[in-house]
Amino acid sequence: MKKNRFMALMLTGAMLFSMTACGKDPSELVYLKDFKPDKYVTLGDYTGLPTTIAAPEVTDDDIDTAIMNSELSDDCKVPVGDRDVVEVGDLANIDFVGTMDGEEFEGGSGAGYDLLIGSGSFVPGFEEGVVDMKVGETKDIALTFPENYYEEMAGKDVVFAVTVNSISTYDREKAREELEQSAKETYNSQVAAELIDTLKQSSTIKDAPSGMVDRMNQTLISNVTAQAGAYGMDAGAFVAAVYGGTADNYEETLRTYSQDVANQYMILAAIAEKENITVTDEEVTEDIRASLGADATDDEVASMMESIDEEAYREYLLTMKVCDFLAENAVTAEE
Repeated sequence: MKKNRFMALMLTGAMLFSMTACGKDPSELVYLKDFKPDKYVTLGDYTGLPTTIAAPEVTDDDIDTAIMNSELSDDCKVPVGDRDVVEVGDLANIDFVGTMDGEEFEGGSGAGYDLLIGSGSFVPGFEEGVVDMKVGETKDIALTFPENYYEEMAGKDVVFAVTVNSISTYDREKAREELEQSAKETYNSQVAAELIDTLKQSSTIKDAPSGMVDRMNQTLISNVTAQAGAYGMDAGAFVAAVYGGTADNYEETLRTYSQDVANQYMILAAIAEKENITVTDEEVTEDIRASLGADATDDEVASMMESIDEEAYREYLLTMKVCDFLAENAVTAEE
């Protein structure tokens, strides 16, 4: 299961507490570090707020589902060391080459593929053919595609040459820990969103400086344009579908949204200042490393650092810390 931090890196690639000089133009106040949030926000009570969201619980069924859907990270995999024969439930790392009438066909080959035996994710009969194969063994598995398969392949006879590279399995305790961490992050985000709405009602808020709103709006426009293009849509239609409003007024919709996000950032930053919540350079670097994966090299981390707006990413991490703080200090219905 991948963290959502890598997506945040992309979103802050172009986007997204010190004293400000007297009389500085709002257009020059681009980041939270450029001004004192409490000059714009007078906070209401922010601890002990009630939440309607139930605390998360990870069940054995959740673990089974995550395993079957290949939703777990490589950190949850452990090599099988007491045997070299594939069994149902194993994660077999395989190379395979599919041929039809002696010729390779498109989409029928792969290398270093982790296949959960028993998941039913491959053509019927394939996984059964891998059962009892030994690590290092190569075997031809002759199959017939189902009649309801892709039109050009339906009912055709094929042969897969399969090699088993290694066998591993999932450590259920590690899987539980990963799912619980993911569930906690989701829960904290949902609770924080609910509590921010409460804080908007109980706090006095001036609109965030225009420079900060401009920064977020420019990035939002860039991201929306790219996302719309990926779906074959124009920006206006995409914004209307995702953010509301009309296609003709999509720029106004995005500007309003950017203003709201900037205001929320100021609320969270004001709480961070009161609670002495900060983000260090080391935390920024380590979060980026975690986003890239455990095997990320120093050069890859450095390259990512150069490609993003580091200060915007620092703001993102700060807001995540404050969201966690709000959730941990909320009062659930059970409590």
